[in-house]
Amino acid sequence: MDQAIRLVPALGPLPGNDVPPDAPLEVTFLTSTDMAVAHERAMGDPTPTDVLTFDLRVPGDPWIAPTPWAEILIDVDTAIDYARDYDCSVAEELFRYLVHGLLHLAGYDDQTAHEFKTMKEIQETCLKELLAIPGLSEDLSHAIFLSGGSHE
Repeated sequence: MDQAIRLVPALGPLPGNDVPPDAPLEVTFLTSTDMAVAHERAMGDPTPTDVLTFDLRVPGDPWIAPTPWAEILIDVDTAIDYARDYDCSVAEELFRYLVHGLLHLAGYDDQTAHEFKTMKEIQETCLKELLAIPGLSEDLSHAIFLSGGSHE
């Protein structure tokens, strides 16, 4: 759980977000066991989940560089299982979780059927654009390997 990768969002500012586009975002890759612990601590649910997102900003307080403004936890084991089940690469599934977390940070929700459909459409459009960036999938696989997580 201690390994994290600091990212500078490459897609520019998120809608409804007052954080500068070069502000660090912390992304942590976890096993399902560690994700279940994090999920229970955050939401009271002891089961693993694909992604958890935390906005670390305090309302009314300005963001102070270089503190991460948000954290996204991603379950690598779940990504591996879903990639196998849905015949896509592990990197694609990990990017899907990253985009999903970013959309939550931008204010999107997926609690109702309408919200879920809207968010999924935006998520898949963003994912398609990310996957079109040459070398990005290989960079992610390398980063996960360096952080000690599972990898393809």
